Amino acid sequence: MSVDQIIALDDDDLKYIVNAIRAVATAVTPSATPTEDAAGGHVESLTESVMGVTAGLCQIARALERLADAHENIADQVGDAVDLLERVTKPHVMSAT
Repeated sequence: MSVDQIIALDDDDLKYIVNAIRAVATAVTPSATPTEDAAGGHVESLTESVMGVTAGLCQIARALERLADAHENIADQVGDAVDLLERVTKPHVMSAT
């Protein structure tokens, strides 16, 4: 928004914008979030809340990576078991020598 557009705003539009800015500025404060967070503390700023969300998403990503590793490990073990079962149950042909 340019300076000319801001100057051209009527009082109601300007009040709306100011209130919206205030709402964002005070969205995450101890009074707005009176309960404890997952770590037992209080979120005191929007930045802090974003950092908390980021930390949570990183934990989810690590858990998904561990799950994928476990799945891959199980798939390898199943493949090895199938190979072994095929070798054990395969009929043996004896040579006539």
